[in-house]
Amino acid sequence: MRAIRLLNPSILVKLVFVLMLLLMLSFTSSSLLAQDETPTEVPLSTETPVLPPTDVPTETVPTELPATPTEAVVTETPVTPEFTPPPTAESTPVLPPPVDPDYFFEDFQDADLSAWILTPGWSLLDENGNQVLTTAAPSSSAALSLVSWPYLSLSFRARVAPGANLNLNLSSGGKSYQITVGTDGAASLTSEGQLLAQSAGISTDAEVPAEPIWHTVQVLAPGTMLAVKVDELTPLSYSDPSLTGIGPLVFTTAAENAGAVALDDIAITRLDAPPPPPVPAEPTPVEQET
Repeated sequence: MRAIRLLNPSILVKLVFVLMLLLMLSFTSSSLLAQDETPTEVPLSTETPVLPPTDVPTETVPTELPATPTEAVVTETPVTPEFTPPPTAESTPVLPPPVDPDYFFEDFQDADLSAWILTPGWSLLDENGNQVLTTAAPSSSAALSLVSWPYLSLSFRARVAPGANLNLNLSSGGKSYQITVGTDGAASLTSEGQLLAQSAGISTDAEVPAEPIWHTVQVLAPGTMLAVKVDELTPLSYSDPSLTGIGPLVFTTAAENAGAVALDDIAITRLDAPPPPPVPAEPTPVEQET
C-alpha cells in the first residue's frame, strides 16, 4: 500500500492506459490468427469460360491427286457356264419348214402372189380366215411362173360355180393339153380341140349340192402319160409317146364363163425323168444256104 501511495497519480493513469493498449493489441492479434487458420470457401462457377477465338492457319488440301502410273494387272475371270433352261411349248419358236427344191406349195395365207402372173380379175378372198384365189372374169389366166418341171405330180382344190368351168392348160411335145373341171366334179382332157378322155362327175342331180363345193383334183405327168382324178370319182388317163415333158402350168376360165371359180392348196412335186424306152434289137440276118 505504501508503494502504491508513493506513485504519482498521473503516472498511474499512464500505466493503466498502457495496459489497456497491450490488451487490445493482444486481442487483435488473436483474431487475425484465427482468421488465417479458418479456411474460406471459394464459390465455384458452373459456367464454362468462353475463350476468345484464335486464328488457326488452315492449309488448302488439293482435291485432285496427281496421276500415279500404275501397272495394268490382268486378272483371269473364271468362266461360269450359262444355264440354258429346257425349251417349253410356249417358248419354243415355230420355224418355217425348210425349202425343198423339188416341192412347191401355195395356200395363199401369206397373201404373196409373186409366184403368179395374173390377168385382171383375179384376187384373194378371205373365207373365215382362209385365203383363196378367185375370179369370175371370162378369159382370165393365172400362170405359175416359179415352177417349170418337165415331170411332176400336182394336186389342188377347186370350187366351180354353176355356169363356170376351170381349165388347167399345159404343153408337152409341141402340143397343148387342157384339163377341164366342172361344178359337179366332171373332168375332161382335150388336145388341140380334140377330146382325149373324160370322166363323169356326181352321178345324179339329187346328190349335187345347191352351193358349189370344193373338189380335190390330182394330176400325174410322169412322162408319156397324163392321168387325172377328181375326188374319189373315176380317174381318166391318156398315153402318148410325145408326152416327154410338161410345160408351164396355167389356170384359165372360158370366154363364156358366167360364174366364179376358186383355187386353194396347190401342191406340186418334181418327179425324176422316166427311163428311156428300150431300143428294139435289130434282127440278126439269117444266112441262107445256097
